[in-house]
Amino acid sequence: MGQKMMVVFLAGALVALSSCVGMNDAPRRLEAGEAISINQVPAPAKETIQRETAGARLEGVNVLREGDKTFYVAEAAPSGGKTLWLKIAADGRLKDKALHEDLKLDQLPPEVRAAVQRELQDGKIGGLRRSRQGSRTYYEAELLVGGKEIDLTIGASGRVFEKQVVEPK
Repeated sequence: MGQKMMVVFLAGALVALSSCVGMNDAPRRLEAGEAISINQVPAPAKETIQRETAGARLEGVNVLREGDKTFYVAEAAPSGGKTLWLKIAADGRLKDKALHEDLKLDQLPPEVRAAVQRELQDGKIGGLRRSRQGSRTYYEAELLVGGKEIDLTIGASGRVFEKQVVEPK
């Protein structure tokens, strides 16, 4: 009788234990801004990333939250100093796409170069790039002037659309 009780006890313990296995395997909620692997991206979004970045080296994927919606931001390096940026909904819809290309000052159109030089004064150029988002082309400049970082967004006409000055810490 003692052996039968032991078997029943062990069987009950195994059932209870098996129901606990995998409890911690539930996917955790991904945090906004968190870098994740492509394997953590939902299948529809993963397929879009793979299709849009075909032939390019995938640099990384991050989680983006806007209200109650989750998006996946992928960055890839197609070739020649270019960076492809994608924003994809969890259901796989491509929400935004931009292609960024690093440039030198002499590669900028004259109007854009003039705008950069007006802001640059006696400072240094930290980086220049052309960005294409849909049919829109704009330029970004990171300048170091008087110990401050100045970030510019410039239209193809040379008009400065945005200027941010970052004070040194």
